[in-house]
Amino acid sequence: PKDGDVVVPNSKISIVAELSGEILSKAKRVEFYVNGKKKCADRKVPYTCDWKVPKKKNVTHEIQTKAFDKAKAGNTIAESEIIRVKAE
Repeated sequence: PKDGDVVVPNSKISIVAELSGEILSKAKRVEFYVNGKKKCADRKVPYTCDWKVPKKKNVTHEIQTKAFDKAKAGNTIAESEIIRVKAE
């Protein structure tokens, strides 16, 4: 989803992290966070995470991704902007 998108409560959506250039070549894994909590991680391109939107309507959710370095395990090399989606 993109910032400001409306999502359907109780549906499953795919969150995709698009990396490029040096970050893509250095990334070991990407972690996906919803409302500050880690939902999943992916080690293969394309980096994706399936998320089931909670049933509650009129709620805004914050989504963020973080890429981690191959060479220095555990080091964050990139973080996405937080995007907000509204369940309606």
